[in-house]
Formats: sequence, structure tokens, C-alpha cells
Amino acid sequence: MKNRPLSQTNAYLRDPEKRHRAVLRSVLPSSAVEGILFTDNELAEIERQWAEKQTAEG
Repeated sequence: MKNRPLSQTNAYLRDPEKRHRAVLRSVLPSSAVEGILFTDNELAEIERQWAEKQTAEG
């Protein structure tokens, strides 16, 4: 069986917007547990960069 990325095999991760939300939902609390806290400006920058990437990819 050929290995495929999780984003192709998991229905919840196929949609880019849902995948982005799921990653943020997972990463942000995990980061906080490790003591890494994001400011509102940093989160806005992450969102801006993600939106630019999505626009560039079509």
C-alpha cells in the first residue's frame, strides 16, 4: 500500500480551511502548555501568512 499524507486520507483535513482551524486548535493550546504564548498580533500575522499562501496556491 502506498503511503499518502494524512491530509489526503483524513476527510477532516482535506478541506484547507478546516485543516487550518484544526491545526491552530491543536497547536495553540499545546504551545501554551510549553510556555509559548502568542500575542494577538502574532496570531493575526499567522492568519495573514496562511491566507496569502492559500491565495498563491489557487
